[in-house]
Amino acid sequence: MAHGDPIPPGGGFSVEAERLVTAADRWDTLSTNISSAQGAMAEGAGRPFLFGAAAELTGIGRKHMAFNTTVAAALGDGAVAASLLADGLVETANDYSNTDQSQVPNFSEVP
Repeated sequence: MAHGDPIPPGGGFSVEAERLVTAADRWDTLSTNISSAQGAMAEGAGRPFLFGAAAELTGIGRKHMAFNTTVAAALGDGAVAASLLADGLVETANDYSNTDQSQVPNFSEVP
């Protein structure tokens, strides 16, 4: 057997691509929800006066602002990660589906 010759997998495996797509949909929904939370947290970023005059006078407003800025950035990263995971699940489902269709000729005549 030479390098690059098709070798059928021993024992086999199966993938339910529809379940991957369903999971991807859930991750997309989560990404949307995280983005909404990010928008709510971002309202306090850069605006310490939103936390009240007393908070601003004592410096606590700036701490709230720093907290909101950090959490908003983390939520933004989380939303992107969830979206990319959803994309990866769909691509994986597509790859398995395409592999089933495109590789049949390679294994139809196994010595």
